Amino acid sequence: MVCGVTTQMRQIAAALVLIGSTTAGCSSLALSTTESPTTMCERHSGPALAGQDLTKVAKVPRDLKCANLTGARLEALKLGTIYDLTGADLQKAKLHGTRLDQVDLNGADLRGADLSGAYLVQSDLNGADLRGANLHGADLSQAELKGARLDDADLRSAGFDQADLTGASLNGAQAWGAHGIQLTVDGTSAGGIKGLWPFYVLPGLVLIGLLASGALRVGRNARSVLLLALGSVVLAAATLLITCGLVSLTLGWFTPIMTWQAGPLAIGGFVGAFLTIPLSILMLRVGTVANRAARRPV
Repeated sequence: MVCGVTTQMRQIAAALVLIGSTTAGCSSLALSTTESPTTMCERHSGPALAGQDLTKVAKVPRDLKCANLTGARLEALKLGTIYDLTGADLQKAKLHGTRLDQVDLNGADLRGADLSGAYLVQSDLNGADLRGANLHGADLSQAELKGARLDDADLRSAGFDQADLTGASLNGAQAWGAHGIQLTVDGTSAGGIKGLWPFYVLPGLVLIGLLASGALRVGRNARSVLLLALGSVVLAAATLLITCGLVSLTLGWFTPIMTWQAGPLAIGGFVGAFLTIPLSILMLRVGTVANRAARRPV
C-alpha cells in the first residue's frame, strides 16, 4: 500500500516538474524575443533583403513579416493582400508608386521611406512608424493609421479620405494640399503642422487691409480709431472661424477645434485659398461699411 502511494507521489512530482520546465521554457522564449503585441515577431527575423533591388526579382516573397528591407527598392511593384509586411523594417526603402492596397503594414518601420505616389488604399498601418517619410501624393483612402507616427512626414497632396488617424501623431508634418473627407481624428496630435497658411495668413491680410484702409479715413477721432481696431480684429477672427466652419460642414469634419489644428488635411492648401480669398474680400467690404459707421457723429 505504501509502495503504491509512493509510486503515485513520484508520478505526480514528475508531472509537476515537466509542467514547470515547459512553463519556464515558454517564459524564457517569450522573454528572449523582442516581439510586440502588434507584430508578434522578432525584429529582422524575416527575410534579409536590405538594400536589394526587388524590382528585378522574378517573384517577390509573399511572407515578408518582420523582414529586413532597409533601403530596398520596390518602386512601382504591385503588392496586394497576399503580401504580409507586418513589422517589416522598411527604413529609407524606395516605394515610389508602389501598390500596397490592403497590405498589412501593422507596426512596420517606414522612417525616411519614399512612398511618394504610392497606393495604400485600405492598408493596415496601425502603429507604423512613418516619421520623416515621403508620402507626397500618396493615396491613403480608408487606411488604418491608429497610433501611427507621421511626425515630420511629407504629406503634401496626400489623400486621406475616410482614413482612421485615431491617436496618430503628425507633429511638424508638411500638409500643404493634403486632403481627406470624413476623417477619424480622435486624439490626433498635430502640433507645428506645416501648410496652415490659408487659415492664418489670409485672415492676417484682412486685418492689415482693414487697418490700412480705415486709418486713411477715420482721421484722429479716438472713438473711430478704437472702433476700427476692434472691428478689424473681430472681422479677421470671423474670417478664420467661418473658413474653418465651412470646411467642417462641407467636407464632413464636425470638430472645428481639430480643423484649426490639422486643417490642411481636410481643406488642402489650394482649396483653402479659394475658400478664404472670397471670404476675405467680403470681410473687407464689411470693413468699409464699418469705417463709414465709425465716422458718423454720435
